[in-house]
Amino acid sequence: MANFDRIPPKISSILGPLVLLLAMAAAPLAMAEPRHVRWAPDFGLEDQMEALKQKGHYCLPPPYALNFDPYVVKLAESLYDNCVVGNANEEQVKKYAVLAAVSMSPAAVYSVPYTVSELKTDALKCVLKSFVGVSAMNSTQQAAYKSDIDDMSTLNDWRKFYNGAAGISKTSGQALEAALTQTTLAANDRFQDTDMFSRAYATVAGGRTLRFLKELWWEEWVVALDEYDFNIDQCRFEDARLAVQRAEDTADADCQALGHTYRALEAKLVSDIVRTYNTLDRDLIGDSPNTITIVNDLSRQKRALEQAGEALRSYVQVFAEIKKKRDVDLTDHIKAFEKARLAYEAMYRDALDGLDTPQACRSFTDLETGIKQTLADLNKDSHSCREALFGGYDGSLRLSSNTLRNALLQVARLRSSDWWVKMDQIWNAQHTCDMETALDLRGQLLAEVTSNPIYRVADGACIKQDQPALMAKLNAVAAPDHCDEAPYVKVIPHEIIGQSVEGARKLLKGNDDFFVVPNAQDGEAAQDRQDIGKVQSSRPAPGVAAERGSTVQLFVATGSAGSDTVCPDKNPDPSDDFHKFGQSGPDDGTYVFCDYFEDGRLSRQTPFVDNLRHGPFLNYDIQPACDRFLYLQIAYEKSEPQTALSHKCSSTTGEPGSGTVHRSVANTYVNGRVTLHTEFYPNDKKRYRRTTDLDGNLIRSESWNPDGKPTDCTQYDKDGNKTPCSQ
Repeated sequence: MANFDRIPPKISSILGPLVLLLAMAAAPLAMAEPRHVRWAPDFGLEDQMEALKQKGHYCLPPPYALNFDPYVVKLAESLYDNCVVGNANEEQVKKYAVLAAVSMSPAAVYSVPYTVSELKTDALKCVLKSFVGVSAMNSTQQAAYKSDIDDMSTLNDWRKFYNGAAGISKTSGQALEAALTQTTLAANDRFQDTDMFSRAYATVAGGRTLRFLKELWWEEWVVALDEYDFNIDQCRFEDARLAVQRAEDTADADCQALGHTYRALEAKLVSDIVRTYNTLDRDLIGDSPNTITIVNDLSRQKRALEQAGEALRSYVQVFAEIKKKRDVDLTDHIKAFEKARLAYEAMYRDALDGLDTPQACRSFTDLETGIKQTLADLNKDSHSCREALFGGYDGSLRLSSNTLRNALLQVARLRSSDWWVKMDQIWNAQHTCDMETALDLRGQLLAEVTSNPIYRVADGACIKQDQPALMAKLNAVAAPDHCDEAPYVKVIPHEIIGQSVEGARKLLKGNDDFFVVPNAQDGEAAQDRQDIGKVQSSRPAPGVAAERGSTVQLFVATGSAGSDTVCPDKNPDPSDDFHKFGQSGPDDGTYVFCDYFEDGRLSRQTPFVDNLRHGPFLNYDIQPACDRFLYLQIAYEKSEPQTALSHKCSSTTGEPGSGTVHRSVANTYVNGRVTLHTEFYPNDKKRYRRTTDLDGNLIRSESWNPDGKPTDCTQYDKDGNKTPCSQ
């Protein structure tokens, strides 16, 4: 046993309880014959670690300094120096030292029945500092550690310190990790105490040392190497590159921690062998309980050192395995994968572009064959590898064969729908006795169905999808019985919409006046100026079949001509839908009339002043039974209407002629007042022109032969007297 005679009385009073407590924790493992535990450096391990060092792996630090003073003596001295003088009396320090020693095991933290008042913060701090003071830390590390303990101002018992210790570390992880390992192993006979205390710090410091104090289990580098293999299988080559780098970094950190463990175990074993050598020598018989305890303890330390050495030696193979994976040129993998992906993408786009062609199904089956071959070439068939392959270069395409299969089905549905729409057109032509159109459409549809059939994909093969219902309809196309006579039903064409009234009438009447088309009626307001007067709808509606002689009522878009220009550019041709004419003097505003024509005759007229409409629409009767038609001309003076003159359609007046009357209009403004010039064309036999004043009084009457030769010209004064024209 160590000689405690040199210990001062005050310290020995503290030492008594500690020795008793620590002796209980170090019960004999077994009775054995006294013998010296011998040890020699493992030079083979040293050489292997030096070889790793040359490759950049610093696993084994230089040997630690030896410590020949018993730990319990140093602890007692530290407790007395730190605690008795400044914080508590001698009896309190004894109590705190025992409580601290007991409660520094994880289980005891939650089981020792003490209260807050039994272990006050200040006294606890000095006890903890004593444990730090006798550790193998250097002075800088001890100062930082003790500063952390001083910062526990909010903790008032050991349980709180244990729970909160992980959050108060300020020292660097690497320095603290080495210091904690040394502290733990230098106090081997108080292992439980310092193990728990340092474990809390090691957690926050990011160290791995304490895992090697017990036994090795799955390390982070092992997981990283597994991730490398997994990422390679998943075609995640960049992730694999990062995984192997992480494996090397974590293996370096673990190996360094294990090296510190080995050196600490080595220093503790050598120190204890030297310190206890004389004690074992004096026990000649070898049956002393103290001797047996020392031998067992030294044997246990030696086994722990040997185990740590074997664990350290295993990293030679670990780094060899990591190097093997790191030396793999992932660039070749990446190039092979990118080449396969580009080839697949090209195949996919070719298939997609050909979905509406006869080669669609063949393109699809070629693509599926290409998928299998591509995956086989890469030796990868994982879900993620497929996802990466089908995602295209930027991962946004989702080029899976299922997507293409659905697109092919959609094309088939659309094509089938289009065929049946065409079949409906054939049916309409057939039942309106337009057999020329029906047979022409039938031939076109038959050619399309035959040359570009619908296919479906089943078990990797293309199967033609027959169309029995459609073919039965096509084969049954023939002229109905009622078509032997003159056609009696026609479909009102859609083409009348947007036409002028005259154009729509020609489409409806045809060459045989199939439909009766009365005057057009006003429909909805036009959305665009150019649509005014155009056919907007009909009754019956376009697309409806109607019998011969049916009346088709046309409706035209209505509305003003807009604010920019009242009418289109001047065009006196009455066959146009409308034109503008007329302008007053500068003081009276601008007067414009918009005329609308049907069958070359004026049907409606609208007056405007300064782009604002004045007066009603001027409607003209164009019924075939009329010799003449109603016209209404409003005169204006300074933007106000003055007089109006009207004539109604009459077949009995006989003037200026009988039969269908054609009319064209031109206006002349004098002092803001309008005179009306009208030309009549009765039966195309003679042309007449009459000029009237605002009151309807005849001013001039002229006539010509159809060839343009004048036949008569008469002027009238204000009293109605006639004189020959002067020119």
